[in-house]
Amino acid sequence: MSPDLQDPANRRASCDQCRQKKLKCDGSYPSCGRCSTLGELCKFSARMPMGRPKKRKIASENEGQESSASRTSPSTLAMSIGSDNGSDMGRRGSFDPCQHMSEDAPLDLIPLGNETNVDPKLLAFESDPGQQTCACLASLYLSLEEVRKADDLPFTARLSVLRHLTTTAAGIIQCQVCPTKFLWAMQNAQLLNTLIISLAEGYKKIVKSVEDETKRAQDARESKELCISEGQKLEAPSQNDGLGFSLSLDPQDWKSIANKAIKSELFDRICGIQERVMYRRV
Repeated sequence: MSPDLQDPANRRASCDQCRQKKLKCDGSYPSCGRCSTLGELCKFSARMPMGRPKKRKIASENEGQESSASRTSPSTLAMSIGSDNGSDMGRRGSFDPCQHMSEDAPLDLIPLGNETNVDPKLLAFESDPGQQTCACLASLYLSLEEVRKADDLPFTARLSVLRHLTTTAAGIIQCQVCPTKFLWAMQNAQLLNTLIISLAEGYKKIVKSVEDETKRAQDARESKELCISEGQKLEAPSQNDGLGFSLSLDPQDWKSIANKAIKSELFDRICGIQERVMYRRV
């Protein structure tokens, strides 16, 4: 039954034409002053109740579904999937019980699978306070920073830095503490992979820097100076130092000696590390 629009309480305060054009309406019924002046058809709509209508029935149904889903265990969900007919097995093969679990479900209800080859100790979520720790993570971050800073050094100094970092990487590979925890093993393995790639790029940059320096010296018709000294001194010998001397070489000869030094430093170092790793495994 439509409401009686004669009663101001049952109709809107403004007519539809004024409301549509967003103009002020005097609310006169059955025709407002503006519509009467312009000769337009004046129509008033019934007043609607304020607020959004309540949906108690739908809300109660949703609450019932959520409560039933929270009471369903993962094992029950898995059994219900297994009992489906064969026509739906392909579509439901990717069902994940974890998506249907409630937030307060205990961790022991999460099925990890019976065919996993991972040691259960590696899947432990809590760490033993008395468990041994290592400094591999800090060493990896420091090593990556040293690789970045070594780009501005001469190739002889960069060889020394890469030699030290290669030894550090070998020590991390032989660490016996990192593999005891799954998160440690995954995190350190990824950083170690980044460090090894950075070391390889470092040696590649050294070879390129030697080639660039050789080309520059040839274009400028300059000779390259090679400092030879006993002990651990890499800098040019002073006049009062009788333990070393310098040679003036053709750029191509200097390049040949530098490449041999890089090759010896790289391959001899790697072979030595491999021998130590194999010896420890035996």
